[in-house]
Amino acid sequence: MITLKETQFKDLATASIQVPLMDRSKFAEEVGISVGSLNEMIRKGYIPVIRLKNENGNTKRSLVNLAALRITCLNEEGHEL
Repeated sequence: MITLKETQFKDLATASIQVPLMDRSKFAEEVGISVGSLNEMIRKGYIPVIRLKNENGNTKRSLVNLAALRITCLNEEGHEL
């Protein structure tokens, strides 16, 4: 079985097809921005995330939603899905 840590992607396009979610720090590293810049882009709604909540309903962790981001990018380029 291959784990996410063992999987290496040549680019984000390949990653978004194979793995629909990515850790914030890994995403920031892949696109060449700081985690702080990424957090600001998420806060402004530019980058979609999936929020993982604990049993109390509080956000425990959030992951960048590569699948939604890819769809948004394709739609902005005029591609129909």
